[in-house]
Amino acid sequence: MTRYSPENQFILDCLRSHFKSDLELKVDYSHSSLNWGHILESAGRNRVVPLLYMALGPSQAPIALKKEFDINALQSLKLAAELRTVLAFLDVPAIPFKGPLLAIQAYGNVSYRQFDDLDLLIYREDFPLVKAALLEKGYLMIDKLNAHQEAAFLKSQHHCQFLNSKLGIILEVHWQIAPKIYSFDLNVSDIFERSEKAKVFGQEILTLSREDNLLVLSEHGTRHYWSRLAWICDIAKLCQLELNWDETLNRAGCLGIKRATLLAVSLARDILGAGTPDLSSPDVDKAVPLLATEVEKRLFSKFSPTDTKTELFYIRARERSMDKLRYYIYRAFVPTQEDWTIIDLPVALFPFYSLVRPVRLMNRYRSKVVKWLR
Repeated sequence: MTRYSPENQFILDCLRSHFKSDLELKVDYSHSSLNWGHILESAGRNRVVPLLYMALGPSQAPIALKKEFDINALQSLKLAAELRTVLAFLDVPAIPFKGPLLAIQAYGNVSYRQFDDLDLLIYREDFPLVKAALLEKGYLMIDKLNAHQEAAFLKSQHHCQFLNSKLGIILEVHWQIAPKIYSFDLNVSDIFERSEKAKVFGQEILTLSREDNLLVLSEHGTRHYWSRLAWICDIAKLCQLELNWDETLNRAGCLGIKRATLLAVSLARDILGAGTPDLSSPDVDKAVPLLATEVEKRLFSKFSPTDTKTELFYIRARERSMDKLRYYIYRAFVPTQEDWTIIDLPVALFPFYSLVRPVRLMNRYRSKVVKWLR
């Protein structure tokens, strides 16, 4: 079992209390030698302040923690209210996910989960209408793109960020769940067909089905090295709901993320003590426990989400060789906004950005690029 500092172990014990009813926290909070400054910083970085506060309760939680809980509650309500406003003026099908909808679906309360922005899934062909509606309502498009760049952006990327500067809210409009390079091809039409309804301030709003949510969160957490405890808590909470596990694992296998899904469930069980279904079988992936051990060892560590270890971890967490190969190819040849910014090609030469990118990468990384791509 990985050993953590007393403060980080305390946070884990508090989180585990949400999933293991027999766990009692036996700490004298008023005379504790725990470093509460470290606890608050670590809980904030891992986005688990609400769960920490609820585990302790109003009588035992420090004033600073209660203040952070209240701040998050107000921010969550503001974001949820803005989501309702956005959905009211958009005239196209849209599914909010993560953010307030995940908080309600998994936790039963919009303020019990920390989130910083809003995510909206639409059909790719509806993006021009959504863009025009948001701009008309005062949103600003963060990515400055000309018409040709935007067309390429819609093909190679998965979302576009809009800023409501008056409210300080970022809205991410998705037409795919994940960037093309990750080969996570969860079909948008199928997502809409399987969507469920949740109530936000009395209004019924579409959201991802529980099964799709589990797959989306499993892929997302694995892609980001499970660097936030909150993501593991989300999985643990979803595992408490009634899910069609046969359907979920079959779909995960078809999408090439069965290993990532099994990893997510094992982390919820082993780190948080969550009750999870028995998914063991003769063909269970032997790489899952190795990946889970790696996550446990780096839990609470500070690291860049774009470092080499993070990328290699994601590659090892995908079971299909073709998905890994596509990742390398896309990473090397699919142009990004950075490529368009650094080198300004005329419109007639725009297709040549796919050749500019590998040359630019070789020039930038030189000897490191071999390690980066292997």
